[in-house]
Amino acid sequence: TCINGTSSFKITGFGKTASSTNWNGTTIKELVTWLLEAQLAFNDLGLDYDSSLDVRVELFTLPGTEDDMGYIDPSVRGNANVLYLNKRIFEKNNMRGTVMHEYFHHAQLRSKISGRDLLIRGDIDKTAWFIEGSARWFEDNNFPSINFDGLNTYLYKEQMTGWQILESGLNARFTSNDLTWPYQRFSFFKLLSSECTDFNSIYRHLLNIDKAADPTGINNFVDELNNASCTFGAHLGAAKTSSIDAALLFYQYATLYQKDIKKLDDSEFKASFKFLPTKHQVFKSD
Repeated sequence: TCINGTSSFKITGFGKTASSTNWNGTTIKELVTWLLEAQLAFNDLGLDYDSSLDVRVELFTLPGTEDDMGYIDPSVRGNANVLYLNKRIFEKNNMRGTVMHEYFHHAQLRSKISGRDLLIRGDIDKTAWFIEGSARWFEDNNFPSINFDGLNTYLYKEQMTGWQILESGLNARFTSNDLTWPYQRFSFFKLLSSECTDFNSIYRHLLNIDKAADPTGINNFVDELNNASCTFGAHLGAAKTSSIDAALLFYQYATLYQKDIKKLDDSEFKASFKFLPTKHQVFKSD
């Protein structure tokens, strides 16, 4: 059990000695540091979370996801204070991103607004575009209290390839189609967090919806963004610089025409992440 201030982490399966390491030399102290750093970002987003967490390091293979690096125990979904991490060999920064990603799901489950429904408790096929997309974004973002925007975990986890997510729709239902892969929506959240000065403060509101009327949360998402302070550009007129319409159009310009993730987040590199054309596009050779 590792204690830091009000935080307490019970870690099992990591190793039997103080010098034990996992994931290319990661120590228990580093693992605890990652969890504490995630808490700083939760605070910046106004999210609730348990400061006491049970972390279990085991060798596992989930059905159909043999490369899975970690998860929040679904059997205690109502509590979600058990974090499972795969003992297999992974690159350190990618495991660091996984720790933050899964702990973030825990915070998503904790951050309820009275009178609203938590989006993460809905049909996962309908809600994954936001829940998983923003969790991947969380792994690689610059928050006021902590900067993760150099980890670039999305390069490994998304195989350095950006699918044209708007061809299937931002809130597309999660299917086996690559264009509906919810984690790929992280790139759209990079645009929002870069261009909306109050994105951190509205994130909790995006998590809470009217599930009966808005099962994917997209209507709430659009309403919140239309009222946010964003600067997506005046390409649809000065009155729409902060609108979801302008955001979607700029995203297409950046990813289809410029094929440049740097235009969504200035800290990224165009050469590192290749955006693919739509199925119906024919481009001349670059």
